[in-house]
Amino acid sequence: MNLEKRYIFILLSLISFILIAILILMFNASWHTASIQKAEIVFYLPEYKGKATMTYQPWLKNLQEYYEQAEYITGAYEDKDIFWKIDLEYDDGIEKVLVATRQMEIYDLSKLAWIANEKIPEVMVGLVKPLEESFFGETIDWNKVDQLFPRKTQAQVRDVETGQIFNIFRYGGTNHVDVEPLTEADTQILKGIYGEWGWKRRAVIVTVGGKQIAASMNGMPHGNGQIAENKFNGHFCIHFTNSRVHKTGRVDEGHQLMISKSAGNLLSKLDNASPVEKIGAFLIAVANNELMTVRHLTNNIYSEDIWNRLKSEIRFISLGEINEITTTDNNIQVRVQATVYFFTPNRDIGYDKELIFNLNEDIRGDYLVNFSDVVPLLARNSDEEKEAIALDKFFCDE
Repeated sequence: MNLEKRYIFILLSLISFILIAILILMFNASWHTASIQKAEIVFYLPEYKGKATMTYQPWLKNLQEYYEQAEYITGAYEDKDIFWKIDLEYDDGIEKVLVATRQMEIYDLSKLAWIANEKIPEVMVGLVKPLEESFFGETIDWNKVDQLFPRKTQAQVRDVETGQIFNIFRYGGTNHVDVEPLTEADTQILKGIYGEWGWKRRAVIVTVGGKQIAASMNGMPHGNGQIAENKFNGHFCIHFTNSRVHKTGRVDEGHQLMISKSAGNLLSKLDNASPVEKIGAFLIAVANNELMTVRHLTNNIYSEDIWNRLKSEIRFISLGEINEITTTDNNIQVRVQATVYFFTPNRDIGYDKELIFNLNEDIRGDYLVNFSDVVPLLARNSDEEKEAIALDKFFCDE
């Protein structure tokens, strides 16, 4: 009997020990909250491929404190509003994903809700600032760039969308820089970015004189050059803020749009544009295969098939007059005069067109382009056909 009592005592003691251990673990757990160890910040837009990692604890501690105190507003977000994506990694292995607008309105993907805490945007600005500063270029006026990047000197170019980097030599240029790839290897990188040599504008960052400068380039060898060993027949052009083409002295709006993209302020400019300016930017973007602008200005009802046709078939669009013609409560119509050049059947024959574009008001009061209005741009009607010109000579006005 004593033996049985001893076994019971041991069993009860064991159970008590287990219960106490469980209580201790529960107590400790209630006082321990997992901490954010790392934040990885990337751009939500596919055209911007930069990334930064934040491990600085004071910033992360503040973010966690405000995040845990926040209230939530249930709702959805639109892709076109989102600019940042932040992956939070906790010390217990849990990961959470936040997305944010350019105005630092924060959306929690795990809760499908907007975060309401006025202190969080200030912390988020600190989180994204290193990436913003390292990825985008400064907007510097051409007159100053001309001094920072004199003739017979070298610079580095980064293509914004691909991240490809190559070196250049300034051959000449008065209203903008005429440059050459520095070596044959640099020529191959430039060729890889374009696929085929062409006049399409691309957003780039030029690093020279200790500055990262927002710029725009074309990818067509033309004119003269100086470096025989680079296997590049001539030079190509890079434009900066307020730079001009050589022959006519005009500011090229295609290059200026790409400079805004390089500087990170393109979407803000599009938001503040008039209906006429929006249509102009839209058609410039179409002519240069620039999807970020097209996507931001349209009503999200666009066909990938049509976009692929626009990219592959249209060589150039010369814009004429653009006028607002009618306005109703939720619709604005804009008339466009344009000449469109195609790669086939004759790359130097233009087609004169008069197009009507509709901008429809969305629920937020923004006027967005009806993408289907672009379809007539692709037609090659004989009554629109112009006399052929040597279009490459026109491009050499660059």
